[in-house]
Amino acid sequence: MTISHRSVLTENANFHALIHHLAQRIRDLEYRLSEMLGQQAFERSGLGWNASANCVGGQPYSLLRA
Repeated sequence: MTISHRSVLTENANFHALIHHLAQRIRDLEYRLSEMLGQQAFERSGLGWNASANCVGGQPYSLLRA
């Protein structure tokens, strides 16, 4: 079985395109993971908590019920 030079070049081009596609997919997944981890870290840090949302007249709601 003989492989032609042209078929080798075509196969090489196809592999190059596949590698490019997979590299882009990896970048997309890394970006999504980074966004999700950042959001999770923000939520767990408590920095996103709105203090006025649980207060009535400047007093924490839990103290008003006591």
